[in-house]
Amino acid sequence: MWQRLHGRSPTVFRHAGFVNPQVVDALVAIGDDELDRAAATFRGSGGHADVPAWGYPALDDFTGRVAGELGLSRDPNAVVRFERHHEGEHVAGHVDPDGDGHLPLVATALLCLVAPGSGGETVFPFVDPSLSIRHEAGQLTLWLNHDHLLRADLRSYHAAEVITGGTKVTMTWFIRQRRSGALELIDRMTDTHDWMATT
Repeated sequence: MWQRLHGRSPTVFRHAGFVNPQVVDALVAIGDDELDRAAATFRGSGGHADVPAWGYPALDDFTGRVAGELGLSRDPNAVVRFERHHEGEHVAGHVDPDGDGHLPLVATALLCLVAPGSGGETVFPFVDPSLSIRHEAGQLTLWLNHDHLLRADLRSYHAAEVITGGTKVTMTWFIRQRRSGALELIDRMTDTHDWMATT
């Protein structure tokens, strides 16, 4: 079930157990292969790997399901990013890159595949009150990156805390939509009563 963690600027949701353990295992296997390949190709800088979803049925199923939950059409060009971080590592604060202005990055869908033993929380320091999200395997965290005028929402600035025990593996889909679709999605997700009632 979706849980709203923050209402506006940015709108943040969490869905515990969005994917079951069997699917998590399948996605971890894909991620391990792709991350190891990236590490070999780029001489050890295998912290992330961008993978077209159409290349694996499990990835295509995931992006299709997320799109369905959000009332979007399936994206045949969806690309997901696997990331792997170890004890002592963190991700510095940032706003997710917008990229192509014709396809605004309207939302970020972050799926935890392997949760660290401790640390590694995703934090949004500029919301009031500040928000810290602890991850569990299979949990999906989703947030909007733009406001109703399609301006980048700087309060979506976030970071990943230092991992103090274990390893963290995530898979992220950066959801891009044309202007009309982006505006419709923002309106739908910020009208949380209507959106959550249909998911």
